Amino acid sequence: MPPDVPHGTLPDPAFVADTLTINSLRHAVEARQKCTARFVESVVVWELLKGEIVEERTVHVFDLRGHPEATTAYAWRSSPELQSNIVLRQGEIEGPDDAVRAVIFARR
Repeated sequence: MPPDVPHGTLPDPAFVADTLTINSLRHAVEARQKCTARFVESVVVWELLKGEIVEERTVHVFDLRGHPEATTAYAWRSSPELQSNIVLRQGEIEGPDDAVRAVIFARR
């Protein structure tokens, strides 16, 4: 239940959807990376090409515990197939923008 909501009030559907997405992605990160993940924040990332937005994603940032190589994972859903994208912070991936860019370039 969101904070400061009177007892008996239904939560905002967007809050419920965001919570379900974050929990689902946390489980996906933990399953794929074989470690524990803790949600930190959500960041909106826009990728521009020739001044046009080609990609807009809400990237969820997770702290990792027990991973041998990374301490942070970036995760989001891609439409229309709702595939989970998980990118670790390592090498040239220094933030959510880099993670989205890496997935875009890998698709090309």
